[in-house]
Amino acid sequence: MNIFESFSRRLVNISRRRLLLLPFFGVMGACLRNANAVLINGSKAERNPLSSLPSYLDTLIPDFLGPSATKLGVTQHILDSAQTSDQYKKFLIAGCRWLDHMAGKENSSQFSSLSESARIRIIEVAESSDSDTLERVFFERTRRDAFRHYYAQSESWQYLNFPGPPQPSGYPDFNKPVISSANELS
Repeated sequence: MNIFESFSRRLVNISRRRLLLLPFFGVMGACLRNANAVLINGSKAERNPLSSLPSYLDTLIPDFLGPSATKLGVTQHILDSAQTSDQYKKFLIAGCRWLDHMAGKENSSQFSSLSESARIRIIEVAESSDSDTLERVFFERTRRDAFRHYYAQSESWQYLNFPGPPQPSGYPDFNKPVISSANELS
């Protein structure tokens, strides 16, 4: 008896219930193999949950008159803060997942792959949301942190016509008036 005859005899003797369950177990086996491959080897489906953060920060602080947020290392400063606080890291991940979820409404799988105008629309949604929602708190907190890290670097000052902090030299011209006459006001 060959292999085909052996298989066909077993197939004839199988109950209908077991026959109907065969595709289910086949699909489950494939899912388990794929899940195991992701856990052991990693996969393209497994991506960094914070991968949308750089494009989000560059949308907040674009490369316009000065360097963008990522060019001045703001993303790395925020990620360093996330490494010291699990709560902040979870918060950033939740915010980036929200960004990617909103990107799905724009027919994209990731916030970072959207056009600048689509990213701005999503950020405007976050900005105009209720004050106690994740998206609003994410927007306000990350914007504050981004600007703090951005303007703490002297590379950003030259575009503001800001000479730098007053210390250690102080304000040597403190006794001179800022406006010398009323004509300069008009």
